Amino acid sequence: MPKRPPQRGFTLVELLIVMLIIGALIGLLVPTIGRALRTVRSTMTRRTIGDIGLGLEAYKADFGDYPPSNEDTYYPRTGAEKLVFYLRGPRGSGWGAGAAGMLPEHVGASRSHNRTYGPYYEADEDDIKGEDVRGDWRQVAFLDANEPPGRIIYFKAGRDSDGQTTYAWQDNNVRGATDRQGKTNYPNQTAFDDWTVIGGHASAADGDYKRHDYLLVSPGQDGRFGGVRRDEDGNVFLATRQEVQDGDATYDDITNWN
Repeated sequence: MPKRPPQRGFTLVELLIVMLIIGALIGLLVPTIGRALRTVRSTMTRRTIGDIGLGLEAYKADFGDYPPSNEDTYYPRTGAEKLVFYLRGPRGSGWGAGAAGMLPEHVGASRSHNRTYGPYYEADEDDIKGEDVRGDWRQVAFLDANEPPGRIIYFKAGRDSDGQTTYAWQDNNVRGATDRQGKTNYPNQTAFDDWTVIGGHASAADGDYKRHDYLLVSPGQDGRFGGVRRDEDGNVFLATRQEVQDGDATYDDITNWN
């Protein structure tokens, strides 16, 4: 029987070359995978905001108006909390018969206590932020699809005495309201207007993209509301629209207007 030729193994140089090739391929794939994940998460967040919007329209069809978003001292305190409370009902099973006959306080007496209204938006428990509120566990915000998940904040639009669009949370005197709203990057009225009144479109003229009904805002993948710029040490700061327009900052909030 003829002898088999001896099997030749890989040399150290060949192994190093293979490892370098694999490393290079991984280096090319990781950013691509990261971008794909970010795209998927943004798409899922936009879908969530769109579904919440459908819930708001259904709520308005039943009760004649969108849920309120004004600040209160007690739960539901903020627009984000009110969004969960009114779209799901106090027990998560809607209003009327689904809530032991309870109806939203802003609804007239013409609505039946014996039929169930809603719930207007279904969400898994993992998609709702829970928080201890004065010793009681409450659902305080719908979450987006980012990692980590960000709160979706809500503002019902209204009109001020001059007929200009305003938002209910602006007209309150509750201390700490800005922080409780989750507006991490909206430290003042000017910053909020800078990004939300025209929808964060850096190239838009004043008045464009303005919502006259309600605003839904996800902080995006950077986890911060509004424009973001970073210094050399990686510290994050509030940016202006002009800085974003000049390429010195980014804006990745996801809203119901863009």
